[in-house]
Amino acid sequence: MSPISQKHLAAGHFRSGVTLFTFLIFSCAGCTQLPRFQVASSRGEFFVEDGRTDIPAPVFAADDSDGSTQIASIDDMRGLISAPGPFEWKSVARSAGGKDIQSITIGQGGYRTLIIGSLAGDDPIAVSLTEQLARHIHKNSIILGGIVATVIRNPNPDGEAAFRAENAHGVYLNESFPSAGNISRDRLKQEPEIRHLLGTLEDQHPQRVIHLRTTSREQGIVAASGGASRVAKDVAGWLNFEFIQLPGTSRDGTLERLIADSEQSEIITIAIPQGTDRARVWEDYSDSLLNMLLDEDFETRKLARQKKAREFADRRARNRDRADEDD
Repeated sequence: MSPISQKHLAAGHFRSGVTLFTFLIFSCAGCTQLPRFQVASSRGEFFVEDGRTDIPAPVFAADDSDGSTQIASIDDMRGLISAPGPFEWKSVARSAGGKDIQSITIGQGGYRTLIIGSLAGDDPIAVSLTEQLARHIHKNSIILGGIVATVIRNPNPDGEAAFRAENAHGVYLNESFPSAGNISRDRLKQEPEIRHLLGTLEDQHPQRVIHLRTTSREQGIVAASGGASRVAKDVAGWLNFEFIQLPGTSRDGTLERLIADSEQSEIITIAIPQGTDRARVWEDYSDSLLNMLLDEDFETRKLARQKKAREFADRRARNRDRADEDD
């Protein structure tokens, strides 16, 4: 059965053609209700709560049950690639404490996505979710032509080993990134984990960065910049999470602030409640993660595949903004 004809098998709980397309490719389960708990945490959030304005509720596309949802044509769908080799994490750098930072790159093509596990070391749920996402992408990479995804399992292995938020130098990494205008300054003074992430951003120039982490808040958070905001709002609505438009009030020194200010990539950060059952984390969030990886931006992805150039990922978003101003 062809991917397009499988449309009729989709369940009614997908709210957009984006989710339906993801369903066609990966046969994901529908979004589920998430357990909520309040768990104390010593580490800070990536945004400043004071002074933040309310975010309007997302607007959903029409339900696809009436057949009105547009699906990508065969020309827009990703081409086939060779079958993947064995799944294997590779050591790509060393932490402050000399531990391996592990990564895997999956797929081939022009559209580049960088997926980063939690920058806090004491975040086993986020690490588990990152691992399962990497394995799922690898298993299904035969249909991911035109996309290359690099997954960094845990950029803070020191914290993971000691079960603490900081690295071996006692530094909380997501408060240690330079500002967008000072990326190249004092590189040797930066933590080795930060140097590696900055080098990865410079070398790969990903169109999209996805940061997976947890939050001590009862309600989860989805934050996004540029052209990623549309799918991020949808995901926040499905999960009953709060949506935050980046850079907004994101803190200086965070990955979110750096990427949103630089506009060289777009970023989505999803922070799930720390009390989520680890055994259910993939079942609860896989659908949303795959939507963030494979959303409706076929135009940008097609451009990336054709030109394979370092295009700004939020070009479409800026074009839409200008169109709105003209109206």
